[in-house]
Amino acid sequence: MRPWVFFVAVTAFALPELAQAHSPIPGIGFFYSGMLHPLRVAEQVLAMLALALLLGQGGMDRALLAIVSFGIGLLVGLPILTYGSEWTGSIAVNLLLILAAAVGLCTATAVRTTTLLQCLLAILVASCVVADSVQEGIPAGKFALATFGVLCSSFLIVVDVGWLVDSLKARWAQIGVRIVGSWICAASFMVLVLRVHATQQ
Repeated sequence: MRPWVFFVAVTAFALPELAQAHSPIPGIGFFYSGMLHPLRVAEQVLAMLALALLLGQGGMDRALLAIVSFGIGLLVGLPILTYGSEWTGSIAVNLLLILAAAVGLCTATAVRTTTLLQCLLAILVASCVVADSVQEGIPAGKFALATFGVLCSSFLIVVDVGWLVDSLKARWAQIGVRIVGSWICAASFMVLVLRVHATQQ
């Protein structure tokens, strides 16, 4: 990828219009709107992609416990989403960026992580994704349906991308995975710095 393409992508992640990503998509139903929600929030995409790259890089066969932990983390995030506040949502966003940067760095350096660390990272990413998945404009009766869509898509993203990365056996492809990990690390750090700077204004 050329440097200007990467710059445009990072800039797009930092645009204030991303706040609209927490609104449902009209015309497709609340379940599918929930499924697309994680793909519309930069912090969630970065963290889940970073985790999927890390798990796939180490082999999905040895990441089965981490996948189970990710599912558990999704359930852990539900009470935080239900009873949380704007304050907990802000913490979740910042933690997602920190996790994305840290996990992206692990992928870029090809660090061999332990199963325990993978499980811990999976639980943290999953719970923060759900905690940050408040969708404005969702009727109370459709909240569970939209949230179920978030859970399904989040799990599928991590598992599918992880298996895809695991299938890349060529040396050049593995180097490409490490490069993407470094980009995720850089993008997450830049967005985090912008958020911190914005809160100090």
